[in-house]
Amino acid sequence: MPSICLTADGVVLKRKVCVTPILMFCLTNHSRDTQAHLCYLHRVLAQDSDEYILNGSMPAYIDNTEAVPIGQYGCSNAGQMRRLYRKGLALRYGKAMQLIAGMHFNYSICQQLFRYYAEVLGREFNQAFIDERYMNLVRHIRKYAWLTAYLFGHSPAVDRSFFHGRVHQLEVFDDDTLYLPYATSLRMSDIGYQNKTGHLVTANTLAQYVDDLKTAVLTPSKAYEKLGLKDAKGNYQQINTNVLQIENEYYTPARPKQLMVSGEAPVKALAERGIAYVELRTLDINCFERTGISQMQLDFLELFMLFCLFTDAPEFDEAAETEAKSNMAKTACCGRDPKLTLTNNGKSTSIPAWGSEILQAMRPIAEIMDSEKHRPHYVSIIERQIDVVNNPSLTPSARIMANLRGEVTGHPMTYHRFITELSRQQMKISRDLGLTYAEKAKVARDAQLSLEKEKFLLKKSQGICFADYLAGYFAQLEEL
Repeated sequence: MPSICLTADGVVLKRKVCVTPILMFCLTNHSRDTQAHLCYLHRVLAQDSDEYILNGSMPAYIDNTEAVPIGQYGCSNAGQMRRLYRKGLALRYGKAMQLIAGMHFNYSICQQLFRYYAEVLGREFNQAFIDERYMNLVRHIRKYAWLTAYLFGHSPAVDRSFFHGRVHQLEVFDDDTLYLPYATSLRMSDIGYQNKTGHLVTANTLAQYVDDLKTAVLTPSKAYEKLGLKDAKGNYQQINTNVLQIENEYYTPARPKQLMVSGEAPVKALAERGIAYVELRTLDINCFERTGISQMQLDFLELFMLFCLFTDAPEFDEAAETEAKSNMAKTACCGRDPKLTLTNNGKSTSIPAWGSEILQAMRPIAEIMDSEKHRPHYVSIIERQIDVVNNPSLTPSARIMANLRGEVTGHPMTYHRFITELSRQQMKISRDLGLTYAEKAKVARDAQLSLEKEKFLLKKSQGICFADYLAGYFAQLEEL
């Protein structure tokens, strides 16, 4: 099935077939419009016969992981490269990994606020200042990413078929479900995508980040060389045999990003034009919300991003990186364990103590935000999350486990049954809401624009063989 791209007013939807359900990327505009856009996109998808979106981060029953198809992105060089990248991921990490899903929260600060901030600090307002503050934001996210996994982790369990005989350390919940008793987000644990090479990409300055990421993409990996660049038939099975195939393979809680032109390497865009926004990548899909995320989460994340931007973050050395990764791993697997300890600058602490400290530090920003609103609610969001860090039973992951144990309905259920029944109910709501005449016309226009864009990309690819296209892509990195 070819990829579908609907574009209108900054809203983009792409989908590709993965087993029976589909794995999608739903991109929305400004946060004020996010829920409306997501609702619209779900209503568009709901019109597809009796298909439904599996509204969870971890997959339900998988009959045969090898049958999971790789995404199709068209016949242009750009589309072929994207497909080859996904083939490489399947080769390196396994096909089942491509059924894990999450929410990415992209955040940018308006130029006016940055200009005012520079004036307050007595600094010159320029792109260098913007880059410095965004990298400060990235470092803080790395340090505090565990908090988002605790508060918004929705993946404490998974269907047994996900492993298909592979070794794991999960416990048996029932005949079909595996779990960890205190897990918050198995997606963010080592079960999910994790770079295996140990290559460190620092976040102290944008220049360092670009150089480290470029080096990872250009450095050969013995482990991936053993897998082979091409298969027995001589067809590419990964883009290259380097530490990272491309920049997107670097898995981290947050990425600095810049808008790119077609065929441009992300590090080249960053090096030449600086940072435009930061992508937060630690969010599970909220299975209790039809759109996968609640308005409360969006509002909290705005507070969190502002806090991370405006609070000075010291430089990260290798020890700090290791500490941050350890805290995330512990929280993902054992975050609801009252005996769990994390490490903050080498000192032992607990989630209630450290979480409350961070949230209290966010309160002044919440108070400012409330002073500008007709219906203040940001402080109440902070207070609610303080309750959650002090009471693990209030976490979404605990709520999911309560459903599986039958504490909600009176009937225990497998993870597969829980997530599929909930997803079908939510899809029915979207289907029943339907589309207005104007929305149907918009979908038709967007589909036509997508076909025209595909023709443009195919025409652009004419006369350039795929090998030359790949060489041209990596030449951008070598020239930096």
